[in-house]
Amino acid sequence: MLKTIIVEVLAISLFLFPAIVQSPSNLPLQELEGTLILIQGNSLVTSHSGALQNDLESLIWEAADKYQIDYDFFKAVINCECNLKKDHEKCLGDKGLAFGRAQFHKSTFEAYCVGDYKSERDQVFCAAEMISGGKGFNWSCFRKQV
Repeated sequence: MLKTIIVEVLAISLFLFPAIVQSPSNLPLQELEGTLILIQGNSLVTSHSGALQNDLESLIWEAADKYQIDYDFFKAVINCECNLKKDHEKCLGDKGLAFGRAQFHKSTFEAYCVGDYKSERDQVFCAAEMISGGKGFNWSCFRKQV
């Protein structure tokens, strides 16, 4: 399970938490104040300077955490389906049959998901749930990442 920890570097002692407080990119620890570090089990998964880049990354992170799937892998699948820089509403594929961040066909969304087909949040969470449940094969981008 992923856990998000906001590290206040000046308040943490290296002697108390040597496994957690490691310097990503070999930065001096004084420069890590406010760094967001993700830990899966006892391993450093990834880190981001400051906050996550945007609300979409936070949404992807939250869904990956809830369904216990690898954040970087899931983000790559979502980005492949619809570039993260593109607006959710402009994500159209399969000759207009697929819509949204996770490129759901309406019939697939209705069969597997709860919520609003046009909701970015509902699409991302449903995609994470489906991937964690072994249904990632529904996305060509999932198959490309495996």
